[in-house]
Amino acid sequence: MLPENAQAGVYLQSCHVNLLSPGIAMNRINPAKLHNSKWTAVNPIKREKHFLVSDIEFAEDGLVTSCKLEAIISKKLYSINWTELKNQEKWIQGWK
Repeated sequence: MLPENAQAGVYLQSCHVNLLSPGIAMNRINPAKLHNSKWTAVNPIKREKHFLVSDIEFAEDGLVTSCKLEAIISKKLYSINWTELKNQEKWIQGWK
């Protein structure tokens, strides 16, 4: 059952389900609040570890279609699959 005022696609994307890799800890993410969120790469990408979600696009049904991270220091943009941010072995919420 969906919570009140929840859209089916957005709610299902934000659910915490890890059936394929039960040993991996997962971040809980609400796609509607993803824009401008801060992330730290566990393993720096090209010597950069702090990122901001600078652009996110949604389909008509509320599903995320694209996500771009901006490196804080260099301002380089990286397109990623937003579900990668759920993997705590790769990403930490906030700047650490």
